[in-house]
Amino acid sequence: PLLIHGDGDQSRDFTFVADAVEATLLAATSDRAVGEVFNVGTGIETQVNHLAGTLIRITGVRVEPEHIDRRDVDNIRRRVVNIEKTRRTLRWVPSFTLEMGLKNTVQWQREKALERMKELVAARVPEGARIHACTLHTNAPDRARNVADWVQERYHCVEHWIAEAGPVIGARAGPGVVGLCWYREDDAK
Repeated sequence: PLLIHGDGDQSRDFTFVADAVEATLLAATSDRAVGEVFNVGTGIETQVNHLAGTLIRITGVRVEPEHIDRRDVDNIRRRVVNIEKTRRTLRWVPSFTLEMGLKNTVQWQREKALERMKELVAARVPEGARIHACTLHTNAPDRARNVADWVQERYHCVEHWIAEAGPVIGARAGPGVVGLCWYREDDAK
């Protein structure tokens, strides 16, 4: 599930990591920054519920956010930085909108999820094994084709199927292959 602490109406200034790195490097290398302190952010206040809705739309995963107890660290309802000094002194403004940053993050996560699944398969299926058939259980059938083709090529798999699993969202699992069943040639006889 997509968990939101509190009612989700709290707001934050979400900044894409590439923007934060760019601003930090600019401040570290600019003579105008010596002895100064700068806010790095977007200057845009976004409610957590809006963030969740945007993430759901981008991923295409059908999930209803679940609101759970507020954390003690969330006692500040609104957080947004003023980046005027950063813009004026360093001539820096963020390049990524919230949506652009989320799309980049989701794409990166999907690529990493496929690579992790390949590593898991390679660790569990003995080197040189010949697989007669395999089934990939996935919540992202379009991306599972990549892993299925890899399994078929690496293990000389005769046939494979892709079965759709329930929705999975979040950094731990990520969208992609969530299970694999295979049958060795010996088992198929």
